[in-house]
Amino acid sequence: MASKKHLVLDDDVYLKLQRKKARTKLSEKAIGNSILRRVLSRPPLSEAIGEKLVEMGKVSKEEYDQAVTDALREIQKIPAAFSEIIEATNQQTFTSGSWEFKELCISQDRAFQVLEFWARDDKKVPLKPHSHTEFQYFIVVAGRVQIQLEEETRVLGPTEFLGISPGKTHSSAPLTKDARMLVVTTPALLLL
Repeated sequence: MASKKHLVLDDDVYLKLQRKKARTKLSEKAIGNSILRRVLSRPPLSEAIGEKLVEMGKVSKEEYDQAVTDALREIQKIPAAFSEIIEATNQQTFTSGSWEFKELCISQDRAFQVLEFWARDDKKVPLKPHSHTEFQYFIVVAGRVQIQLEEETRVLGPTEFLGISPGKTHSSAPLTKDARMLVVTTPALLLL
């Protein structure tokens, strides 16, 4: 028998579950299992479409299997969330790659935050590529910084800046030991 595990629900899902529980007088377990059984008994739409294409002779089973393999490889390239690529230090700073950084300020309503980044070594190791739903401005204060934005690589020096739109995969690396930059994020990022 598999071990029992419980889901951790997002607040909006939890509220909907509580409303359904009040209306139906069923337990959370009964409601959750009913929904999951329905969802898990149906093949995913992509799988159903693939099977229909094979049935119709539009693609061979081998071509379909190869397309699934290729798609799974693509899915694994999805960039990490920012909080997954950083580590907290004992000095109330964070590290990732050759960067160390701290939060300089954050507005009370979390509408914006300012982070200060500095090179912690001269290895030029970039942050892992990531994306998020927040808009960011990278402002280089000192040294040189390389920024990878999707397929484009830019090198910025003092007083140069770059805006990063939400959802764009990006990373950065300090190219010089004196590299420092400010990152203005709106709305504020959750760091951990």
